[in-house]
Amino acid sequence: MTTETGAAVGPDTARVEGPAADDPGRSGPARQTLAAGQSSLPAALHAALPVALELGGGHAEAVRSWLEGVLGWQVVDGVDDDPVPPVLLLSDHRAPPGGGSDAVGGTTAGGIDLPTVLLLPDGSDPVRAAEAAVHVAPAAVLGWPGDRDRLAEVAAELLSAPRQRATSGSRLVVGGGAGGVGTTTVALALAGLRAWAGARTVVGVRGLGLPWRGVPTAALGGSDIWAVADRAAGLESLRIVTLLDHDRAPEVADPTIEAVVLDAGPDPDADVLVCRPDAAGLAAVQATTAAAVVVVGDGPAPHRALAAAAGGRRLLRLPWSARVARAGATGRLPAGLPGSWVRRLQPLVSQTRTGTAGSTRP
Repeated sequence: MTTETGAAVGPDTARVEGPAADDPGRSGPARQTLAAGQSSLPAALHAALPVALELGGGHAEAVRSWLEGVLGWQVVDGVDDDPVPPVLLLSDHRAPPGGGSDAVGGTTAGGIDLPTVLLLPDGSDPVRAAEAAVHVAPAAVLGWPGDRDRLAEVAAELLSAPRQRATSGSRLVVGGGAGGVGTTTVALALAGLRAWAGARTVVGVRGLGLPWRGVPTAALGGSDIWAVADRAAGLESLRIVTLLDHDRAPEVADPTIEAVVLDAGPDPDADVLVCRPDAAGLAAVQATTAAAVVVVGDGPAPHRALAAAAGGRRLLRLPWSARVARAGATGRLPAGLPGSWVRRLQPLVSQTRTGTAGSTRP
Protein backbone atom coordinates (compact mmCIF):
# COMPACT_ATOMS: atom_id res chain seq x y z
CA MET A 1 0.00 0.00 0.00
CA THR A 2 1.34 3.41 -0.87
CA THR A 3 1.44 6.37 1.44
CA GLU A 4 -2.01 7.89 1.70
CA THR A 5 -1.77 11.62 1.44
CA GLY A 6 -4.96 12.68 -0.26
CA ALA A 7 -7.41 12.42 2.65
CA ALA A 8 -8.95 15.46 4.23
CA VAL A 9 -12.00 16.38 6.19
CA GLY A 10 -14.69 18.90 5.54
CA PRO A 11 -18.46 19.34 5.93
CA ASP A 12 -20.35 19.00 9.15
CA THR A 13 -20.81 15.69 10.90
CA ALA A 14 -24.17 14.13 10.13
CA ARG A 15 -26.07 11.15 11.48
CA VAL A 16 -28.16 9.28 8.99
CA GLU A 17 -31.26 7.18 9.10
CA GLY A 18 -31.40 3.46 8.42
CA PRO A 19 -31.63 1.95 4.94
CA ALA A 20 -34.74 2.51 2.93
CA ALA A 21 -36.63 -0.57 1.82
CA ASP A 22 -36.62 0.54 -1.81
CA ASP A 23 -32.92 1.36 -1.98
CA PRO A 24 -31.95 0.85 -5.64
CA GLY A 25 -28.41 -0.08 -4.64
CA ARG A 26 -29.44 -3.43 -3.18
CA SER A 27 -28.53 -6.50 -5.14
CA GLY A 28 -27.59 -10.18 -4.89
CA PRO A 29 -29.34 -12.39 -2.33
CA ALA A 30 -31.18 -9.42 -0.84
CA ARG A 31 -32.86 -8.65 -4.16
CA GLN A 32 -33.53 -12.36 -4.75
CA THR A 33 -35.21 -12.63 -1.35
CA LEU A 34 -37.43 -9.68 -2.18
CA ALA A 35 -38.42 -11.33 -5.44
CA ALA A 36 -39.36 -14.48 -3.54
CA GLY A 37 -41.75 -12.53 -1.35
CA GLN A 38 -39.70 -12.86 1.84
CA SER A 39 -38.36 -10.14 4.14
CA SER A 40 -35.45 -8.20 2.68
CA LEU A 41 -31.92 -8.24 4.04
CA PRO A 42 -30.91 -4.96 5.67
CA ALA A 43 -28.57 -2.97 3.47
CA ALA A 44 -26.03 -2.76 6.32
CA LEU A 45 -25.31 -6.48 5.80
CA HIS A 46 -23.47 -7.59 2.71
CA ALA A 47 -24.17 -10.88 0.99
CA ALA A 48 -21.05 -12.71 2.16
CA LEU A 49 -21.32 -11.85 5.88
CA PRO A 50 -18.78 -14.09 7.66
CA VAL A 51 -20.29 -15.95 10.63
CA ALA A 52 -19.04 -18.66 12.99
CA LEU A 53 -21.21 -21.57 14.18
CA GLU A 54 -21.07 -23.37 17.51
CA LEU A 55 -24.09 -25.61 17.16
CA GLY A 56 -24.81 -29.15 18.30
CA GLY A 57 -27.67 -31.49 17.49
CA GLY A 58 -29.34 -32.21 14.20
CA HIS A 59 -30.11 -28.61 13.27
CA ALA A 60 -26.50 -27.53 12.63
CA GLU A 61 -26.52 -28.51 8.95
CA ALA A 62 -29.96 -26.98 8.43
CA VAL A 63 -28.72 -23.67 9.88
CA ARG A 64 -25.64 -23.75 7.66
CA SER A 65 -27.75 -24.44 4.58
CA TRP A 66 -30.08 -21.56 5.42
CA LEU A 67 -27.25 -19.10 6.01
CA GLU A 68 -25.34 -19.99 2.84
CA GLY A 69 -28.22 -20.85 0.52
CA VAL A 70 -30.86 -18.28 1.47
CA LEU A 71 -29.07 -15.39 3.15
CA GLY A 72 -25.88 -15.73 1.09
CA TRP A 73 -23.64 -15.53 4.17
CA GLN A 74 -20.40 -17.49 4.54
CA VAL A 75 -19.71 -19.83 7.46
CA VAL A 76 -16.06 -19.58 8.61
CA ASP A 77 -14.00 -21.45 11.19
CA GLY A 78 -13.49 -18.50 13.51
CA VAL A 79 -9.90 -19.31 14.46
CA ASP A 80 -7.39 -16.50 15.04
CA ASP A 81 -5.50 -17.09 11.79
CA ASP A 82 -8.59 -17.39 9.60
CA PRO A 83 -8.10 -15.08 6.58
CA VAL A 84 -11.79 -14.15 6.82
CA PRO A 85 -12.58 -13.50 10.49
CA PRO A 86 -16.22 -13.84 11.59
CA VAL A 87 -18.23 -10.85 12.73
CA LEU A 88 -21.09 -12.82 14.30
CA LEU A 89 -21.38 -16.06 16.30
CA LEU A 90 -24.40 -18.37 16.30
CA SER A 91 -24.33 -20.72 19.27
CA ASP A 92 -26.55 -23.04 21.30
CA HIS A 93 -25.62 -24.94 24.46
CA ARG A 94 -22.02 -25.59 23.47
CA ALA A 95 -19.11 -23.52 24.74
CA PRO A 96 -17.44 -21.29 22.12
CA PRO A 97 -13.93 -22.17 20.99
CA GLY A 98 -11.18 -21.42 23.48
CA GLY A 99 -13.05 -22.48 26.59
CA GLY A 100 -16.08 -20.32 27.15
CA SER A 101 -17.71 -16.96 26.57
CA ASP A 102 -16.28 -13.67 27.64
CA ALA A 103 -18.21 -10.66 28.88
CA VAL A 104 -21.85 -10.17 27.97
CA GLY A 105 -22.40 -9.98 24.25
CA GLY A 106 -20.22 -12.73 22.83
CA THR A 107 -16.95 -14.55 22.47
CA THR A 108 -13.78 -13.22 20.91
CA ALA A 109 -11.97 -13.75 17.63
CA GLY A 110 -8.69 -12.00 17.00
CA GLY A 111 -9.13 -9.93 20.16
CA ILE A 112 -12.52 -8.58 19.08
CA ASP A 113 -15.74 -9.25 20.98
CA LEU A 114 -18.24 -10.95 18.68
CA PRO A 115 -21.96 -10.47 19.22
CA THR A 116 -23.52 -13.88 19.88
CA VAL A 117 -26.99 -15.07 18.88
CA LEU A 118 -28.27 -17.99 20.98
CA LEU A 119 -30.10 -20.20 18.51
CA LEU A 120 -32.31 -22.79 20.23
CA PRO A 121 -34.61 -25.39 18.65
CA ASP A 122 -38.30 -24.54 18.78
CA GLY A 123 -39.94 -26.05 21.84
CA SER A 124 -36.74 -26.18 23.87
CA ASP A 125 -37.16 -26.90 27.56
CA PRO A 126 -37.30 -23.50 29.36
CA VAL A 127 -34.93 -24.58 32.11
CA ARG A 128 -32.30 -25.84 29.66
CA ALA A 129 -32.79 -22.70 27.55
CA ALA A 130 -32.11 -20.51 30.60
CA GLU A 131 -28.98 -22.51 31.42
CA ALA A 132 -27.75 -22.10 27.83
CA ALA A 133 -28.35 -18.35 28.00
CA VAL A 134 -26.27 -18.05 31.18
CA HIS A 135 -23.46 -20.10 29.62
CA VAL A 136 -23.31 -18.32 26.25
CA ALA A 137 -24.16 -14.77 27.46
CA PRO A 138 -25.93 -13.91 24.18
CA ALA A 139 -26.77 -10.55 22.71
CA ALA A 140 -29.99 -12.05 21.27
CA VAL A 141 -31.99 -15.29 21.53
CA LEU A 142 -33.88 -16.80 18.59
CA GLY A 143 -35.74 -20.04 17.99
CA TRP A 144 -34.97 -22.41 15.15
CA PRO A 145 -36.53 -22.68 12.64
CA GLY A 146 -39.40 -20.50 13.87
CA ASP A 147 -37.38 -17.27 14.05
CA ARG A 148 -35.05 -17.83 11.12
CA ASP A 149 -36.69 -15.07 9.06
CA ARG A 150 -35.69 -12.59 11.80
CA LEU A 151 -32.02 -13.58 11.78
CA ALA A 152 -30.90 -11.00 9.20
CA GLU A 153 -32.75 -8.18 10.96
CA VAL A 154 -31.33 -9.12 14.38
CA ALA A 155 -27.82 -9.45 12.95
CA ALA A 156 -28.03 -6.00 11.33
CA GLU A 157 -29.08 -4.44 14.64
CA LEU A 158 -26.25 -6.12 16.55
CA LEU A 159 -23.59 -5.25 13.99
CA SER A 160 -24.62 -1.62 13.74
CA ALA A 161 -23.44 -1.10 17.33
CA PRO A 162 -19.76 -0.38 18.09
CA ARG A 163 -17.76 -3.54 18.64
CA GLN A 164 -15.58 -3.77 21.72
CA ARG A 165 -12.00 -4.86 21.34
CA ALA A 166 -10.29 -6.80 24.10
CA THR A 167 -7.33 -4.64 25.05
CA SER A 168 -5.75 -3.26 28.18
CA GLY A 169 -5.59 0.30 26.85
CA SER A 170 -7.66 2.73 24.84
CA ARG A 171 -7.48 1.41 21.26
CA LEU A 172 -8.94 2.72 18.03
CA VAL A 173 -8.60 0.78 14.76
CA VAL A 174 -8.94 2.69 11.46
CA GLY A 175 -9.52 0.64 8.32
CA GLY A 176 -9.89 1.55 4.67
CA GLY A 177 -12.38 0.54 2.04
CA ALA A 178 -9.45 0.31 -0.41
CA GLY A 179 -5.83 1.39 -0.71
CA GLY A 180 -5.09 5.09 -1.14
CA VAL A 181 -8.36 6.42 0.31
CA GLY A 182 -6.72 8.28 3.20
CA THR A 183 -6.73 5.68 5.97
CA THR A 184 -3.21 6.52 7.17
CA THR A 185 -3.88 10.26 7.24
CA VAL A 186 -7.11 9.87 9.21
CA ALA A 187 -5.41 7.47 11.65
CA LEU A 188 -2.65 10.01 12.28
CA ALA A 189 -5.16 12.81 12.74
CA LEU A 190 -7.17 10.79 15.27
CA ALA A 191 -3.97 9.88 17.11
CA GLY A 192 -3.08 13.55 17.17
CA LEU A 193 -6.44 14.41 18.71
CA ARG A 194 -5.87 11.92 21.50
CA ALA A 195 -2.35 13.20 22.09
CA TRP A 196 -3.45 16.86 22.04
CA ALA A 197 -6.02 15.93 24.71
CA GLY A 198 -3.20 14.80 26.96
CA ALA A 199 -3.02 11.02 26.46
CA ARG A 200 0.38 9.49 25.69
CA THR A 201 -0.48 7.94 22.35
CA VAL A 202 1.23 5.52 19.96
CA VAL A 203 -0.02 5.19 16.39
CA GLY A 204 0.96 2.33 14.10
CA VAL A 205 0.65 3.16 10.39
CA ARG A 206 1.14 1.10 7.22
CA GLY A 207 2.37 1.85 3.73
CA LEU A 208 5.46 2.14 1.57
CA GLY A 209 7.80 5.11 1.81
CA LEU A 210 6.66 6.26 5.25
CA PRO A 211 9.36 8.18 7.18
CA TRP A 212 8.80 6.61 10.60
CA ARG A 213 10.69 3.65 12.09
CA GLY A 214 9.50 0.27 10.87
CA VAL A 215 8.70 -2.46 13.40
CA PRO A 216 6.87 -5.81 13.24
CA THR A 217 3.32 -5.61 14.55
CA ALA A 218 4.28 -7.94 17.42
CA ALA A 219 6.59 -5.20 18.73
CA LEU A 220 3.51 -3.30 19.95
CA GLY A 221 3.35 -5.83 22.76
CA GLY A 222 6.84 -4.92 23.98
CA SER A 223 7.41 -3.07 27.24
CA ASP A 224 9.56 -0.37 25.60
CA ILE A 225 7.61 0.53 22.45
CA TRP A 226 7.30 4.17 23.61
CA ALA A 227 11.08 4.52 23.60
CA VAL A 228 11.43 2.75 20.24
CA ALA A 229 8.80 4.76 18.37
CA ASP A 230 9.62 8.04 16.61
CA ARG A 231 8.48 11.30 18.12
CA ALA A 232 5.87 13.21 16.16
CA ALA A 233 7.05 16.64 15.11
CA GLY A 234 5.58 19.33 17.33
CA LEU A 235 3.68 16.90 19.56
CA GLU A 236 5.62 15.39 22.46
CA SER A 237 2.78 13.13 23.62
CA LEU A 238 2.57 11.24 20.30
CA ARG A 239 4.91 8.54 18.98
CA ILE A 240 4.68 6.89 15.55
CA VAL A 241 5.83 3.55 14.13
CA THR A 242 5.40 1.98 10.71
CA LEU A 243 4.03 -1.58 10.94
CA LEU A 244 5.87 -3.94 8.60
CA ASP A 245 3.31 -6.75 8.44
CA HIS A 246 -0.40 -7.40 8.82
CA ASP A 247 -0.24 -9.72 11.83
CA ARG A 248 -2.83 -9.36 14.53
CA ALA A 249 -1.89 -6.56 16.93
CA PRO A 250 -1.20 -7.70 20.51
CA GLU A 251 -2.23 -5.91 23.64
CA VAL A 252 0.08 -3.03 24.47
CA ALA A 253 2.11 -3.83 27.58
CA ASP A 254 4.09 -0.58 27.89
CA PRO A 255 2.60 1.10 31.00
CA THR A 256 3.56 4.57 29.77
CA ILE A 257 1.14 4.34 26.82
CA GLU A 258 -2.43 5.52 27.43
CA ALA A 259 -3.93 5.30 23.93
CA VAL A 260 -3.23 3.34 20.75
CA VAL A 261 -4.42 4.06 17.20
CA LEU A 262 -3.87 1.38 14.57
CA ASP A 263 -3.95 1.82 10.80
CA ALA A 264 -5.41 -1.47 9.55
CA GLY A 265 -4.83 -0.67 5.88
CA PRO A 266 -7.52 -1.71 3.38
CA ASP A 267 -9.63 -3.68 5.86
CA PRO A 268 -13.31 -2.96 6.68
CA ASP A 269 -13.02 -4.78 10.03
CA ALA A 270 -12.31 -1.67 12.10
CA ASP A 271 -13.76 0.85 14.52
CA VAL A 272 -13.63 3.65 11.92
CA LEU A 273 -13.91 2.99 8.18
CA VAL A 274 -12.35 5.40 5.66
CA CYS A 275 -13.51 5.17 2.04
CA ARG A 276 -14.24 7.08 -1.15
CA PRO A 277 -17.80 7.53 -2.51
CA ASP A 278 -17.43 4.90 -5.24
CA ALA A 279 -18.37 1.26 -5.79
CA ALA A 280 -15.54 -0.05 -3.61
CA GLY A 281 -16.42 2.37 -0.84
CA LEU A 282 -20.10 1.47 -0.96
CA ALA A 283 -19.27 -2.23 -0.74
CA ALA A 284 -16.98 -1.57 2.23
CA VAL A 285 -19.67 0.40 4.06
CA GLN A 286 -22.10 -2.47 3.53
CA ALA A 287 -19.52 -4.96 4.82
CA THR A 288 -18.07 -3.11 7.77
CA THR A 289 -19.25 -3.24 11.37
CA ALA A 290 -17.43 0.01 12.17
CA ALA A 291 -19.24 2.45 14.42
CA ALA A 292 -18.38 5.38 12.13
CA VAL A 293 -17.67 5.92 8.44
CA VAL A 294 -15.45 8.66 7.00
CA VAL A 295 -16.15 9.32 3.30
CA VAL A 296 -13.35 11.27 1.59
CA GLY A 297 -13.84 13.41 -1.50
CA ASP A 298 -16.36 13.20 -4.32
CA GLY A 299 -17.32 10.20 -6.40
CA PRO A 300 -20.08 8.42 -8.29
CA ALA A 301 -21.77 6.76 -5.31
CA PRO A 302 -24.77 8.90 -4.24
CA HIS A 303 -25.03 10.08 -0.65
CA ARG A 304 -28.39 8.32 -0.29
CA ALA A 305 -26.82 4.94 -1.03
CA LEU A 306 -23.96 5.56 1.39
CA ALA A 307 -26.36 6.71 4.11
CA ALA A 308 -28.54 3.64 3.61
CA ALA A 309 -25.53 1.34 3.80
CA ALA A 310 -24.35 3.08 6.97
CA GLY A 311 -27.59 2.02 8.61
CA GLY A 312 -27.83 4.85 11.14
CA ARG A 313 -24.16 4.91 12.11
CA ARG A 314 -22.18 8.16 12.20
CA LEU A 315 -21.29 9.28 8.68
CA LEU A 316 -18.71 12.02 7.99
CA ARG A 317 -18.31 13.57 4.53
CA LEU A 318 -14.78 14.93 4.11
CA PRO A 319 -13.48 16.81 1.04
CA TRP A 320 -10.06 16.22 -0.50
CA SER A 321 -7.48 18.88 0.40
CA ALA A 322 -4.26 19.80 -1.40
CA ARG A 323 -2.85 21.13 1.89
CA VAL A 324 -3.38 17.74 3.51
CA ALA A 325 -1.73 16.05 0.54
CA ARG A 326 1.35 18.27 0.93
CA ALA A 327 1.52 17.56 4.67
CA GLY A 328 1.48 13.85 3.95
CA ALA A 329 4.06 14.06 1.20
CA THR A 330 6.51 15.85 3.49
CA GLY A 331 5.84 13.70 6.58
CA ARG A 332 4.43 16.63 8.58
CA LEU A 333 1.60 14.57 10.06
CA PRO A 334 -0.35 15.17 12.17
CA ALA A 335 1.01 18.56 13.33
CA GLY A 336 1.09 19.89 9.77
CA LEU A 337 -2.59 19.15 9.12
CA PRO A 338 -5.12 22.01 9.03
CA GLY A 339 -6.67 22.38 12.47
CA SER A 340 -10.00 23.35 10.90
CA TRP A 341 -10.60 19.83 9.60
CA VAL A 342 -8.79 17.96 12.36
CA ARG A 343 -11.41 19.33 14.75
CA ARG A 344 -14.15 17.85 12.60
CA LEU A 345 -12.86 14.38 13.54
CA GLN A 346 -13.28 15.18 17.23
CA PRO A 347 -16.61 13.27 17.57
CA LEU A 348 -14.77 10.04 16.73
CA VAL A 349 -12.43 10.36 19.71
CA SER A 350 -13.87 9.73 23.14
CA GLN A 351 -12.53 12.27 25.59
CA THR A 352 -11.85 10.07 28.61
CA ARG A 353 -8.82 11.99 29.83
CA THR A 354 -7.75 15.62 29.89
CA GLY A 355 -4.40 17.08 30.69
CA THR A 356 -1.46 18.96 29.34
CA ALA A 357 -0.12 17.64 26.06
CA GLY A 358 3.10 18.54 24.29
CA SER A 359 1.21 21.05 22.16
CA THR A 360 -1.82 23.27 22.61
CA ARG A 361 -3.10 22.55 19.10
CA PRO A 362 -5.68 22.25 17.66
